[in-house]
Amino acid sequence: IERLGGKYEILLAKTEICEGLTGDKVLLINGNDRLLTDYIIGVQNQLDLSDRKWKTVGVTSLISSESKEDNLSFADLSAEVTSWRCVGSGTAFSVRYRAGKESKFSDLGEFFVPCVGEHHVKNALFSICCAMHFGIAVEDVKKGLLSYVPTGSRGRMIKTENYLIYDDAYNASPESMAAAFESVRMIAGKRRKIAAIGGILELGTYAPEQHYQVGVNAAQSGMDLVFVCGENREDVKAGVQFVRPELPVRMYETRDELTVALLDELLSGDVILVKASHAFEMGKVAEAILSSESASCASLRKEDRP
Repeated sequence: IERLGGKYEILLAKTEICEGLTGDKVLLINGNDRLLTDYIIGVQNQLDLSDRKWKTVGVTSLISSESKEDNLSFADLSAEVTSWRCVGSGTAFSVRYRAGKESKFSDLGEFFVPCVGEHHVKNALFSICCAMHFGIAVEDVKKGLLSYVPTGSRGRMIKTENYLIYDDAYNASPESMAAAFESVRMIAGKRRKIAAIGGILELGTYAPEQHYQVGVNAAQSGMDLVFVCGENREDVKAGVQFVRPELPVRMYETRDELTVALLDELLSGDVILVKASHAFEMGKVAEAILSSESASCASLRKEDRP
């Protein structure tokens, strides 16, 4: 948004991907994104089928008050999540599928992904919709989703002797920050929830208000302690304290300063979120926690020797 100036300009840039559609020309879109769905409906109403860049439009969505079937009836095919729930370290969700505008929805049953969060369900739903379009058996799709493993610092959960680290440090946007807070809330239960976060880059003039919203989301998701570094740390703190004035917010200029302070305050049983834009290299915070725990365990073993 720093370079393009607004959400609609970003949408126009993103939809340039349609220039590369070939063959049957199937376009799948997120039906929970009203800016995107309204744009596609507008294009479909303006152009004949022969003039459009796509032949078939598919829509995926999580059923909610903001996404009703009537709004998405323009789609040629639809995959919808009717319910979802957190189950241990994964997410179970029920799906129904419609293969054409004149077709009725059919229930595909319950699927499971071994990671927690609504955003993972949305991603899985695209793969389910693709699979159904190509006639792949539902049971094969369910087995495939069970084998999913997050790569790198993309929602990776690291269980140690004392902590549970939710390492989502690969990158960040306002939306993915909110999703990460919610994932930690669902994972942690009654355990203490700590957010160790940096800033979100490439926001331009939107940076203060978006970082303020990050703080609001952190507080609303029940974080118990927030560590934040970067230029917009004051904005994050203001957002946190607007919702929960009593919630402690520790602010630091650099990631290294944050790391030292975080290690000093961790308690056994803590669930820690590590996240920021890629340039912050917040994955090093997770590495420091692991190294600190390993050193502590080694020291204890040495003291136990006769």
